[in-house]
Amino acid sequence: MHSTLSMTATALFSPQTRLPRTHERNSCLNPRERQIELRVTVNANTRRIFDALTLPEYTETWLCLPCNHTDCHTIASQSRDHHFRFDHFIAGTIDLSISGSYQVCRRGKMSFTWQKSIALQTPGNSPETAVLIRLYGEFSSSTLYLSHSGFFSADEFRWHHDMWQRSLKKLQSLF
Repeated sequence: MHSTLSMTATALFSPQTRLPRTHERNSCLNPRERQIELRVTVNANTRRIFDALTLPEYTETWLCLPCNHTDCHTIASQSRDHHFRFDHFIAGTIDLSISGSYQVCRRGKMSFTWQKSIALQTPGNSPETAVLIRLYGEFSSSTLYLSHSGFFSADEFRWHHDMWQRSLKKLQSLF
């Protein structure tokens, strides 16, 4: 599924990039594997972008979860064993959490698991998905490629696609 929106901050990969075709009997019961692919150019070197992507105090600045509330904020944390967590609060009450762990965490390549959990539902209520970020750059400008894949429902796919578009646009605006 490719977006037809034209954005200056993020752009989908070229049209020749195809998402894998899968068969499904009932999309409500069996979410299918989907993939979000985005690319953005950031006016910074890869080291600065890597720090913005991985240090919790910077992540809180650019991560933009789809939320229509004015009284909301997100807190990021990271443990020594390469696990991270984002807790999103609305009016002082936790609304959702995203947790994961880095599989690869180098300046040019990050690969990590990703799982979104709604506070009022059973923990682990959504499948664990995979995110890959590649950074290619020069001294003053770098390109960030993001791929997020997994077994998303249609609603979760739209939520994550919107979240990544907003977040990458915000990341780009910081430099």
